[in-house]
Parts: sequence; C-alpha cells; structure tokens
Amino acid sequence: MANHGDIKLVNNCNIASAEALAHQLEELFRTGAPVDIDASEVERIDTAAAQILYSFFVSMQQSGLQVVLQRPSEAFIECVTRLGLKSYFEN
Repeated sequence: MANHGDIKLVNNCNIASAEALAHQLEELFRTGAPVDIDASEVERIDTAAAQILYSFFVSMQQSGLQVVLQRPSEAFIECVTRLGLKSYFEN
C-alpha cells in the first residue's frame, strides 16, 4: 500500500474538468492509500463534479479506505448541501 494521496480541487470544478478529476481519483483509489482532498479554493462546483466526488467517497469508505475533505470552501459546502450530499463529505 502506498503512503498517502493528496489532491487539490481546482477553483472551477465543472463538467469540463470532470473527466480529469475522475481519472485522478481513480488513480488515487487504485493505490489503496488514504486520500486528503483540499477543497479550499473551490469557487464553483457543478453537479457532475459533485457526483464524481460523492462516488469516490462512497467507494473509498466501502473499501475501508480513509478519505478526508480538507477545508471545504463555502461554495463547495453550498453545492453539496443543495444536492443533499453534505453528510457524505463530513469527516
């Protein structure tokens, strides 16, 4: 197992960046290492990006792997709350 994985979300997490985000998260999942996701600079996040992150969190948790959301921005919290996903991102 690898030591640790980190990812910093871009300020505009939208459908245009969704494929790259999904690929990054898939690679991190394959390592089997704990993952920290820094969401401090997110200014916009759309449903596509939120769903990808939700799926990643659920997959990590179901596999017994640790994933932690670090410093979520107000925009991030607002979006996941509106989508009914907030509880999945709470540590």
